Amino acid sequence: MLLATAICVPVMIHRGAGLRFVSGSWTALAVDVSHGILYRPVVGPMGYGGTRYMPLHFSLHGGLIALTNNAIASGAIVTLLSAIALLSGVYVLLRAYGVPRKWAACGITLALASIASQLAIVTIRGDLLPAALNVWGLALFARRRNDQTVSVLFPTLLFSLAFAAKITTLFGLAACIVYLALQKKYRDGLRMILAAAVGMIAVLVAAYFASGGRIIESMRVCGSGGAGLVDILTAPFKFALFACLDLGFLPFFVATAIVLAARVSELFRELHAHAVLWTLAVTIFIFGSPGIDFNHLLDLHVACVALLTIHMAQGTRPHLATRICAAGGLLASTAIFAVCAIAVRAFPVALHDDRLAAYNAAHDGSGPVLSEDPWVPVMGGETPFLLDPFNLRLACAKDERVQKDLWNRIASHYFSGVVLTPIEDRASGQFDLHGAWLGTTHYGGLHFPPGFIEHLYTHYEPAAHIRCYLVLRPKREITASGL
Repeated sequence: MLLATAICVPVMIHRGAGLRFVSGSWTALAVDVSHGILYRPVVGPMGYGGTRYMPLHFSLHGGLIALTNNAIASGAIVTLLSAIALLSGVYVLLRAYGVPRKWAACGITLALASIASQLAIVTIRGDLLPAALNVWGLALFARRRNDQTVSVLFPTLLFSLAFAAKITTLFGLAACIVYLALQKKYRDGLRMILAAAVGMIAVLVAAYFASGGRIIESMRVCGSGGAGLVDILTAPFKFALFACLDLGFLPFFVATAIVLAARVSELFRELHAHAVLWTLAVTIFIFGSPGIDFNHLLDLHVACVALLTIHMAQGTRPHLATRICAAGGLLASTAIFAVCAIAVRAFPVALHDDRLAAYNAAHDGSGPVLSEDPWVPVMGGETPFLLDPFNLRLACAKDERVQKDLWNRIASHYFSGVVLTPIEDRASGQFDLHGAWLGTTHYGGLHFPPGFIEHLYTHYEPAAHIRCYLVLRPKREITASGL
C-alpha cells in the first residue's frame, strides 16, 4: 500500500491531476503570504480575496515558497510531512490502546483506503494538516489513560493548532472533554476547556493582527459558504450521498455503526467511540455548507478505522481481522493505482503545460490575467488576481462594491485575458457555459456572480481552446473603437 502511494503520488503531482482549482486557491493564499500578505482584502489593488480557510497550512506553504520560489514543490513538502504526521499519529493512537505493532501498521494502511484520503495525499490543500494535529492530540490524550501524570495541556495545544489549520476541527477536543466529564474528572476537563479557549483566542488574535484585521472581513463574507436553511436541513442527505459514493469509506463507516450499536453501553465509556460520534456530528454539520466535497470525510474515516482496529485487536478473531486489514490494503492499493492510471491516460501531457499555455495565450503584458483556476497565473509567475471564483460569488452577493468593481474591470478591458474551465460536452467537444454540477449552474450558481458569462461575452471573445481551458481576449472591434 505504501509502495503504491510512493509510486503514484509523484506521477499524480507531475501530471497535475490532483492539483485542481481548489488547491490553486490554497496556493494563491500561500503566494500572498510569501509576499508578506495574510488575508488580502476582499477587493483591492491586489485583486479579489475572501476565504474561509484558517491560516496555518497556507502560512507554512507560503513560508516555503519564499525559501524555494517553487509553489508546487513547497506545497508537496507540506502535504508529505502532513501525511507522515497523520499516519504516525494513527500508529501512536493505536499503540496507546495496546494494539499490536502489526495491527497498528494495518491501521495506517486502512487510513489511506478512502477516496478522501487518496485525494488528500495527491493535492495541495489544508485537509491533512488539521487531521494530523487532531489525531496526535487524541494519541497523546489516550496515552494519558496509562499515565495520569501526563498533562492535558499538550494535547490541548495540538487541538488549538488543528483549529488554526481548520476552523471546524474541534471534534477531538470535544471528545476528550466529554470523556473526562464521564470519568468524573471535572478538574482536568475544566483545565482543558480553559487551555483550549486561551489557545484558540491566541490563534484568532495573532491572525487578526498579522492580517491587519482583514481576517474578520474575509470570514464575514465567506465563512458560511453561502449556506441557507435548506442547505442546513439537507446536510445529512448530502453526507449520505458522498458517503455512498466513497466506496473506500463506506464499508468502514457501516462497520463502525454496527460495532457502536452492538456495544453501545460498553463503548460509550471509551475515548475512541466519542471521537467517532463527535467527528460524525461535525462532519454532517460541515456538509450543510455549499461547495463541500469528499475531502471532508477524511477525519471521520480515520476515526472509524481507529475504532475498528482497536475493536478487532481486543476481539477473539485475529485471523478475520488480519484478512480484513489485508483486503482493505489491497483495495486501497488498487484504487490508488487505478486513479494514477486514469490520470496518466486523461492527462497525457502534464496539466501544468496546459496551464502555462493558457497563461501565455491570455497574457500580453497589458494587464493581469483573470483565471478561474489560480494555478494558471501561478504557473506563469504571476500573483493570482482572483483567489477563489466560488468566494467571489459570495463577496459579490454581500458587497455590491465587489460586483461593481468586477463589471467595470471587464468593461474597461482591464484584464489582458480571461481563462475559464467550463464543463465540456464530450460529444461535441464544445464547452457548455451554462452547464450544472449537482443541479447548480456552474457560472452564476457556483463560480462567479450571476450574469458573469453574459457580461464577459459582451466585452471579451474566445481566443484559444487549450484542452480544459477556454481563453478569452478583449473584443477587437470594441478595442479599436475605444482607441
